[in-house]
Amino acid sequence: EKMPSHQRDIDAYPIISLVAHPEDSISDLKREIQSQFASSWGLEGRRVDRDGIHLGWELVFSDKGNGRELRAAQDTEHDGNVLSYHLFLHSYNIREGDILHAVVRRYI
Repeated sequence: EKMPSHQRDIDAYPIISLVAHPEDSISDLKREIQSQFASSWGLEGRRVDRDGIHLGWELVFSDKGNGRELRAAQDTEHDGNVLSYHLFLHSYNIREGDILHAVVRRYI
């Protein structure tokens, strides 16, 4: 029997490796991740946006915890913020080896 999505636990610490280009948009990356995790994250059945991405989850990036010193003040404005779908990976100065966090809203 399939367990309701609100009763499923999401692994809080999975680390997956993705191949992306600095010119990829955040939407491109979200579609790639969603293709792998939509079912296990309980995204199926949710509405989708104009880019085909299920509502209720976001990507977050922070310089902290990525093994780098914080960049100059102009580069830290995105520190710990939700990544905007229409920007590109290079817009956030995301580099190889950086860790992005997927935050998934539970619907109860």
